[in-house]
Amino acid sequence: AAMQLSTLLRLWSGQAIEMRWIGGERLLQLLAESAPTGVRDADPVFWLTRLDALRLANRADQFDEAAIDYCVTYEVSPPSWEPARCKVYISGSTLSTLAPPMSVVSEVSTGFLESAIADEAGGVEVAHVELSGQLMGDIGPTLGKLTGQLGSATVVQVSCARLIRVDFIAAGDLLNWVLARGAENRSVQFTDAHRLVALFFGAMGIDEHARVQVRRV
Repeated sequence: AAMQLSTLLRLWSGQAIEMRWIGGERLLQLLAESAPTGVRDADPVFWLTRLDALRLANRADQFDEAAIDYCVTYEVSPPSWEPARCKVYISGSTLSTLAPPMSVVSEVSTGFLESAIADEAGGVEVAHVELSGQLMGDIGPTLGKLTGQLGSATVVQVSCARLIRVDFIAAGDLLNWVLARGAENRSVQFTDAHRLVALFFGAMGIDEHARVQVRRV
């Protein structure tokens, strides 16, 4: 039943329709109870259905929290937030779930943008690089190429404006890369990160060793 509900929710999300969910809060509560954090034996379909429901209800903050719990439970990258076209009214509320502006990524690639090194005010050498697309699995070669572009810069700014998704293994590699740069007395800053990517970085402990700046909408 959960799989059919998830399929139906995804169908609705792409339609410009209005709906009213009678007992919608109870539905969200039941879905949360069916997807307990840390219980890997639980069927992931309940998690995906819960995320689909939160997306339709336009509850981005709750979606992000649930997505991180999903990541912690199954050690995989969670689904990304995508605004729904439909408008949902939860029973007992007069507020509609208006969809936020959709961000568009024109090109999907995996890797980095060749760095530009500049002297900032005060003579500090800064390397500007970019991670983009979907980082999945072993990204050691990608990070190795990126390291080769840093020169003698003491500050590394990594743009995440076009970074769509990072899985658990790739995030582990990225954490090790940040730690290695710290051992070289370099500071690392991730800029323009999607809020879900930033939360994932936090769950992985990356934000304890590098500055993570969330993208401004």
